[in-house]
Amino acid sequence: MNRISIFLISYIENLSNEIFYEIFDYLDGYDIYQAFSNLNIRFENLFLHSSFLMRIEISSKTKLNSHYEQFIHSNKHRIISFDFDDQTVLNQFILLFPIDLLFLNLQSIVLNQISTSQLFILLFYFKSLPHLILLNICLDYCNDDLAHIYQIIFRLPLRYLTFDILKHEPSNSTLPMATNEQYSSIEYFTISHYYTLKELTHILSYTPRLLHLYCSDFLESDNDNINIKLSNLVHLCIDIYELDFNKIEPFLLKFCSKLELFNVEILRSDEDYLDGHRWERFISHHMPLLNKFIFCYRHVITENFRINSFINRFTSPFWIQRKWFFQISLKKK
Repeated sequence: MNRISIFLISYIENLSNEIFYEIFDYLDGYDIYQAFSNLNIRFENLFLHSSFLMRIEISSKTKLNSHYEQFIHSNKHRIISFDFDDQTVLNQFILLFPIDLLFLNLQSIVLNQISTSQLFILLFYFKSLPHLILLNICLDYCNDDLAHIYQIIFRLPLRYLTFDILKHEPSNSTLPMATNEQYSSIEYFTISHYYTLKELTHILSYTPRLLHLYCSDFLESDNDNINIKLSNLVHLCIDIYELDFNKIEPFLLKFCSKLELFNVEILRSDEDYLDGHRWERFISHHMPLLNKFIFCYRHVITENFRINSFINRFTSPFWIQRKWFFQISLKKK
C-alpha cells in the first residue's frame, strides 16, 4: 500500500491582513515603512488603508534626515503614539514637526528625561490634541513649583498619567484645591516626586475618577488635613519613606472603601507598621472588598529587635485564610 505524504508549505504572504496589523502594532512605524513599503502592491495597500495606525519611537539613534521628514509629513494622521527617550532629538523633532492638531489620531506620548522648560513648551501644543489619553513624563531635574504644570496637565483629556522626577528639590506647591469645573478625566495615575500629604491632597482633588493610583516619596508637613475622597479607587500602590503609621492611616481612610488591591512598601523605622493586629482591624473595618494585599517592610534593625514577636501577629485565621503576600527585609546596622 502506497503512502502519500502531504506537506503543507506556509508562506508569510498567506497571513491575513489582520495578523499583519497585529504584528505591526509591536513595531516602530518608520521601521515598518522601511521594511515593507516597497515590497509589493499588497503591502502598499496595507499602508494606505485607513485602519493602519503607527507607533513611533524616537531615540538618540534616530536620523531625522529628509526621508524621515517626508515619512512623518505624509503620515501625521496615522500616528497614535510617540515615545521620545532623548531630549536632544526631541528638540530637533519639534522644530521640524510641532506636535499639534494635525496629529489628529495621536493618543499616547512618552517623554523621558526632559527639562521643565521643554515640558512647558510641549504642554502648550498638547492642548490641541483631541484624542490624547496617555502621557508619561520623566523630568531629569526640577526645583520649581509644580502647580502650573499640573494645572495645564489636568486640562488635557487624559485617562493615564505618569509623572516622575529623577532629581527633585522639594518646594512648597501653590496648587489650590480643585473646583467642580477643574476636574480631570484621569483614571490611572502614577506620581513619583516629593510632596507632602497636603500637597498630594490638592493634586488628587483634581482626579475624582481615579481607579488606579501609585504614589511614593511622601514628606511630612505641619498640616496634613485630608479632605478629599476618591470613591472609585480600586487599586492603590504606595511607597512610604518618611511617614509614621499614625500619619498614613487617616490618608488611607479617605479612599480605601472600594479597594480590591493594596500594595504597600515601607522603608521606615516605625515598627507600628508591623502590627498585624492593627492591620487586621483596619482592613476588616475599612476595606471590605480587598482581595489582594501585598506588604513589604524594609528596616535596619538593632540588637533589641525580635522578629518573631511581629511575625506572630500575622498568623491569625484572618491572614491564613486570605493567603496574602508579605515580605520583611531586615539588616543590622
